[in-house]
Amino acid sequence: MSRCRISFLVLSVLLCINQMLEECHVIIYPLHCYADDLLCIPWMLSAYQSIREWQAVKSGKQFELETWMYVMPVIFFSIYFEGILPYFHPRFTADVIDILMYASGSLLYAGWQRHSYSISNVPSKTLIAGPER
Repeated sequence: MSRCRISFLVLSVLLCINQMLEECHVIIYPLHCYADDLLCIPWMLSAYQSIREWQAVKSGKQFELETWMYVMPVIFFSIYFEGILPYFHPRFTADVIDILMYASGSLLYAGWQRHSYSISNVPSKTLIAGPER
């Protein structure tokens, strides 16, 4: 099983545990407020990367996320969840710390991925996401 699939499963379990704690009204600050924000982008990126790696296996190539793929979700999540939704739904509040959690999660996942690829045996053919080169 690839590292990104393992990270997807681990992140899914962590997110589920956090949601179950919230449903049981177990409040552990700061997990209650920021765990979902910290884990959501790594979870989404690991799901995307797992799918792309599964597709790349057929061609015998390795898939690696590009830098912009770590940045764009932070921008989109920040604009949508912290800039737009608070004006239309009372459940959502704009919070700068949430944006920092999105960015931190993305940076942690990027660092972990870069580290895991640097220590693994990467085949000579590497598939970089984006337009065909």
